[in-house]
Amino acid sequence: MTRKHLFSILLFAASFSITGQDIPAVNNVYDDNIRTVRLLRVGETESMPFVRLGANGAIKLMFDDLAADFKNYQYTFLHCNADWTPSDLIRAEYMETYQQEIIRDYNFSFNTYVPYTHYELSFPNQYIKFTKSGNYLLIVYLDTPDEPAFTLRFVIYEDVVNISSDTHRATTADQMADHQQVDFSIYHGEYPIPDAFRDLKVTVMQNHRWDNAITNLKPRFMSNNTLNYDYDLENNFLGGNEFREFNTKNMRSLSLRVRKIEIDTAFVAYVMDEESRRFKQFITWEDLNGGYRIIKQDGEDEHTEADYIRMDFKLKYDYPLPGGCYLFGELTNWRVDPKYALTYNHDEGTYTGQFYFKQGFYNYQYATMTAAGGADTTPFEGDHWQTENEYTIIVYHREIGIRYDRVIGITTSNYIGD
Repeated sequence: MTRKHLFSILLFAASFSITGQDIPAVNNVYDDNIRTVRLLRVGETESMPFVRLGANGAIKLMFDDLAADFKNYQYTFLHCNADWTPSDLIRAEYMETYQQEIIRDYNFSFNTYVPYTHYELSFPNQYIKFTKSGNYLLIVYLDTPDEPAFTLRFVIYEDVVNISSDTHRATTADQMADHQQVDFSIYHGEYPIPDAFRDLKVTVMQNHRWDNAITNLKPRFMSNNTLNYDYDLENNFLGGNEFREFNTKNMRSLSLRVRKIEIDTAFVAYVMDEESRRFKQFITWEDLNGGYRIIKQDGEDEHTEADYIRMDFKLKYDYPLPGGCYLFGELTNWRVDPKYALTYNHDEGTYTGQFYFKQGFYNYQYATMTAAGGADTTPFEGDHWQTENEYTIIVYHREIGIRYDRVIGITTSNYIGD
């Protein structure tokens, strides 16, 4: 395996800026050759890309390019408001840069049927520092940031307030069977919040999804420097179902949910035939809440030795849905992505699709597209109040006289059915 790690530090201040007005601030891959894009906290295999302002922690970007040659990928950052619109801050107000923003750490794949180049980048680091908390968009590109290869969201936060949460079965009669309720409170101590109804914004996320996040919740009441967000409907989520899964870490034998393996120009793995779980009895099992892990059994470096496998999916469904059928989870960047649409076979009454994924252990579900372009998993997966889910609460504050939304607190907790 050849390792190429370029180290040519150019001490300069970046001279260009971007407005980001034409770049949607979403997790999205625009280049079809880019695969397995991950943004994680350094040292973790599944995590939200959140890091505390001024702390020693860092975020690691990893991705593969199936073009399999070296490219001068560049990157930049865009500061955003709580609603993910570009903030009014200029670049010099939210970060310090002392290095040309090129991704210099790369490796070529080794002994794989599908060749690729693996890239990595960690930040903040000694050359890239953030000076403001808030929502950020990472933009990776070749020639111009207005034509990105992909974009990813991450959050820089401050520990200013304490957040306590209590997730439980929904309390309203019509939602008790399939919803979960996220009650929480925010204790701000001596930190001044003169007008919480005007100046605070809160986002509640289920698992790592931004598409169904609850936003703009206002406190119900305030007492002793504590803001209470105990609602009956406004903070309810559909419970969903435990995630489906497959395992391709070892291509020499069948493993979890894989019924057949073939070798053509690449490995081909057939997932066991599936059906809708909407009206099935709920069964609980441990999952990754929609995430995945890259694993290559008997390999030294899964990042460059894991192969890309063509996965073959078949889902029985009696009729085609207007919104179609898509794979959904972290493996699709939590998007209803046309690249992962399945095709309906009227003769068989099935949705089928073939997609390339790097070797590993994967969670996924099937979803149909809503009128607004979001994901609806209910027709294929069903909803249950007992489902184990991860919930994240993000608190934003826009103080009087400042032009951006600070992130003053984050908490994450797991709900396991009562």
